[in-house]
Amino acid sequence: MGGYPDGFLEAGYGEWGRKMQTDMAGPSDLRLMLQQVQTETGLRNSETLRFWDRYMGAKGANDPALDLISPARQAAKVDIPILIVHGKDDTVVDYHQSEVMAEALKRAGKPYTLVSLDSEDHRGSRSETRLKLLQAVMDFLIRNNPPDAAN
Repeated sequence: MGGYPDGFLEAGYGEWGRKMQTDMAGPSDLRLMLQQVQTETGLRNSETLRFWDRYMGAKGANDPALDLISPARQAAKVDIPILIVHGKDDTVVDYHQSEVMAEALKRAGKPYTLVSLDSEDHRGSRSETRLKLLQAVMDFLIRNNPPDAAN
């Protein structure tokens, strides 16, 4: 894996949602994501599901432990504004995951901004949408963390 030793990868097994991780356009409801993988593959025990089970430390799509590490199912605990950015043509994490997160935050009465990037994939491959992303981040930061007027 990218020049890292095996131990680096293995240290993350079972730590999803428990230790620090970052992922622009990451999954918000892990149970829903695993159910979608099952539907797409038509299998309850595919290689992809075994991969995610290992990373998430779960025992399948119906494992209640997934709710504890799914951001959308923890939306009521949010105490800061949230910026969600997702490409509509993402084939790694379905765009619907960001809609689920936005709806969970809305139901919980939490502040959020959802920025949809048309014709964009998971990696931010298009310069036009990268510019939209950067502008959205700047706008979000200025709105939610304004510069100190005293300085």
